[in-house]
Amino acid sequence: MDDSLGTILAAAVESEGFSLYHWTLKPSGRRRILRIFLHSAAGVGLDDCARVSRRLGAVLEEAQSIQGSYILEVSSPGLDRPLVAPWHYETAVGERVRIVQRLEAEGQRSLEGVLLGVEDGELRIDLGGSEERLSLASVSRAQVIPEISLRRERHDESDGGMS
Repeated sequence: MDDSLGTILAAAVESEGFSLYHWTLKPSGRRRILRIFLHSAAGVGLDDCARVSRRLGAVLEEAQSIQGSYILEVSSPGLDRPLVAPWHYETAVGERVRIVQRLEAEGQRSLEGVLLGVEDGELRIDLGGSEERLSLASVSRAQVIPEISLRRERHDESDGGMS
């Protein structure tokens, strides 16, 4: 069901001008929650999510691809978006990321740095002066760490704040 549902979701999302970033279908009490995350280089707004949600609702009802009751949630993956598929990493090049890597003997380790690139199944990460390469297959969890500036622009007081 996952492959066919994923195909249906991707086609419906793409027909609205977005890419399917990621999706999950998980139990929540007696129901399940179908979470859809949209991607667009131009960004994803609330109106976009509502439009895609209506489209997906109609498509899923027609296809009868999910048995039983479920709740449909449509959103953007957010500033702290998870990195799941290989193309997610490519869109995050140049951004600060947190990665949890599985290690054969020691269990796992956590790394934080700037993602420099994705090449031949490997990630290149700047860890603050040293570059590390690690296999994409060894990553158990990864996400972007948003850098938000809290500094406000100050207007020149000599012109009464009219700059």
